[in-house]
Amino acid sequence: MTVDRLLMITLMMVPFFLLAFGLLWRILPPKQINKLYGYRHPRKPGILPTGTVEAC
Repeated sequence: MTVDRLLMITLMMVPFFLLAFGLLWRILPPKQINKLYGYRHPRKPGILPTGTVEAC
C-alpha cells in the first residue's frame, strides 16, 4: 500500500462523508443540532457551519 494509493482512497471517500453529513443534518431535529453545534453559534442557532441559513 503506497502513499499515493492511500491518498487516492481518501480523496474518493471525502464526497461520501460529505453526503452522509448532509443527510445527518436533514434527519436530526433542529434541537439536537443546536445542542451539538450550539457552542459554535450560541446567538444564531439557525446558521450552519457552512454559512447557509437553515429554514425553520
